[in-house]
Amino acid sequence: ILLVFLQNISSPTMLKHFRGIALLDVGMKFYTGVLIRLARLHARPPPSWRQVCTFAYEPRRSVSEVLLTINTLLSRAHEWRGKLEINIFIGDILGAFDHASLPLFARAGTEGKIPSGILAALLRESRNLTLEPIFETLPCANDLPFNACLKQGGMDSPYGWNLIMAYIFAPLHEAWIKAGYGIRLDEY
Repeated sequence: ILLVFLQNISSPTMLKHFRGIALLDVGMKFYTGVLIRLARLHARPPPSWRQVCTFAYEPRRSVSEVLLTINTLLSRAHEWRGKLEINIFIGDILGAFDHASLPLFARAGTEGKIPSGILAALLRESRNLTLEPIFETLPCANDLPFNACLKQGGMDSPYGWNLIMAYIFAPLHEAWIKAGYGIRLDEY
């Protein structure tokens, strides 16, 4: 990659006016997007993972799908009142990525049969990250380690999150089926 640093133009409108530092971020997003695309194309997750209905941040998925599923469950709960208990669990993802660790992502990726080279490249982009805080004139430590989990706002984070959720919930789903819990929805 050849970077040419240009003068700072306050409102660039053409690609040739953008400074190199802005293009680095675009290049990184493109690279990570290609890795995610390759992971999706070549991964071979266990069939049981398809039964897990989690699609946080997924393209072509909407809130209405979740709402219709919950509406169906609540309608059934009303019909079956006194005969069967229905539980709906809601998870708050406020701190979700804070606990989506790289080792857990690696285990989920391995179990999901992401080819090792693609998985290694995805993990490499999240390792050894540091940040340099700047708070006006206050002295701050430089190069603080910043790689305990998936990056918030990263191109790979939604894919990683869904992969981890399928990895965690698939065994739970199988246990619920054996125990006779759940209802079958046509599309899932």
